[in-house]
Amino acid sequence: MITPALNLTDAQSTNLASLAARLQNRDTLPPLAPKESWNEGLQAVLEGMEESELLGRDDADPDYARAVKSGLLLWNDSLNESHSISQGIPNVTGSYWHGIMHRREPDFSNAKYWFRQVGDHPIFPSLREQAIGVFRSVEDTSEYARMRLQQIEGTPQWDPFAFVDWCEEAVSNSQGSHDEAHLLEAVQLREIELLITHSYRKAVGSD
Repeated sequence: MITPALNLTDAQSTNLASLAARLQNRDTLPPLAPKESWNEGLQAVLEGMEESELLGRDDADPDYARAVKSGLLLWNDSLNESHSISQGIPNVTGSYWHGIMHRREPDFSNAKYWFRQVGDHPIFPSLREQAIGVFRSVEDTSEYARMRLQQIEGTPQWDPFAFVDWCEEAVSNSQGSHDEAHLLEAVQLREIELLITHSYRKAVGSD
């Protein structure tokens, strides 16, 4: 079993911990290209919650606090609501959330534009290792996993543009394997978890 990438052990906010736990307990992985929000009630709670209430403190960095909120909304498949926040965050993490949103929209060329603004993000090394773990977990039974694993291990850095291409291939190919999409969804989940953790720690000054 692959260890979840979310790590908010230093979080003092019961609101954040509770919302993250609800999202982690989803009965399905967040899809590559969602058609609607996963939980409209959860979306309403997030939209109505101030960042200080979400993080449980008034002294958080405002841009990264908004990044946490944008990320939770995106995890809930609330793409438009996440986008309305991420497009106004003037740092590379805001651009990252913006890029994921467009990848899931799906608007793959626009996603690549925003990933070019991201550059080499601090979570990329951890995301690469998480992705390797996902594909290794089934490499004995999946030719697709073996192929992707070879591609990831063949380069020293995580390649967000290749991942956009893989998602586009999976979303566009109606005849494609459900198992292939499922593996990409698993990597995407770890990406979201890592970026929420990063956003939170930058917000509270612990990273």
